Amino acid sequence: MTLGSGQASTYYGEPYNLVLSMEMVTPAGIISTHDYTSTATGPRILDMLKGSEGVFGVLTELTIKVFRYMPENRQYFGYMFKDWESAVSAVREVCQGQFGLPAVFRLSDAHETDHGFQMYPQPPIVEKLIDMFGYKPKKRCVLMGTVEGEKDFTKMVKSKISKIVGRHGALSIGGSFARNWETDRYETFLVGEAISDYDVIMDTVETPVKWDNIHHIHDAVLAYAHTVPNTLCISHMSHFYPYGSNLYFIFGIKGSVEDYVRYRTALVDAMVKAGGSPSHHHGVGRLMHQWIEGFLGKNEMDVLRTLKNHFDPNNIMNPGSQLGLNLPDELKR
Repeated sequence: MTLGSGQASTYYGEPYNLVLSMEMVTPAGIISTHDYTSTATGPRILDMLKGSEGVFGVLTELTIKVFRYMPENRQYFGYMFKDWESAVSAVREVCQGQFGLPAVFRLSDAHETDHGFQMYPQPPIVEKLIDMFGYKPKKRCVLMGTVEGEKDFTKMVKSKISKIVGRHGALSIGGSFARNWETDRYETFLVGEAISDYDVIMDTVETPVKWDNIHHIHDAVLAYAHTVPNTLCISHMSHFYPYGSNLYFIFGIKGSVEDYVRYRTALVDAMVKAGGSPSHHHGVGRLMHQWIEGFLGKNEMDVLRTLKNHFDPNNIMNPGSQLGLNLPDELKR
């Protein structure tokens, strides 16, 4: 029961907003919420239960919104920008256009774009042409995605995206990048499994960003990440909103578990100090619990502790420092 999010959330919405009702068995009794589309009956208990990560009780029933699935209407697209700044400006304009949103929307920074070209090398003539038109390695950024829904809607949204990104200097590269990514989406983790045999550990951290702080957070995290030897850190944006997005940082480090923990901790420190959050949608668990109180503040944490004490007075549900509720002060960051 983390506050997770799916790859197509830009169009379908966050799962948090897709949940209409739930039933949870807690030590204090069964909580069963209603599945009305909306009510004005005060603060919603349902919202207090979402993202509780097992500290209040056990989720036994869930009612969620569903959409009509029309894969025959899916439209794929891909574009290349000359730099990160123009790419970010373009995706912001798309998200604030009020004409509809794509389902998958993914913008890779220059580091991830170069990494992608290494994984999916292009014919030399294609590389030469791209370079000749000014889309240089170490600067160029790839945007890819899909549009889903009713047939006329998908055509219209794809057309609008094409016009907007064109004004920002984007070059169309077709839908192959998005198709390849969709095909390999749930297999690339095998790369991490394989390289672990060579003492390389890979992981991901992510944070919500607003349009006015995305560059600051992106630069601050990578400024630290690229100072540490035997490491790799690449980034992309996904999960978009009119008011911002989410930044992923995918990193790898060759070394011990202790090396990994130090590097990851410093990455999150840089992310939070630059104005980010300890997590956008991967939940909190115990990997992020050190930063929770510093991010939320003591008063908000006291509310969560009060709810915990109400639902689970004997602390038998997922006990420990989940959500940072019982974390010793010396471990807080």
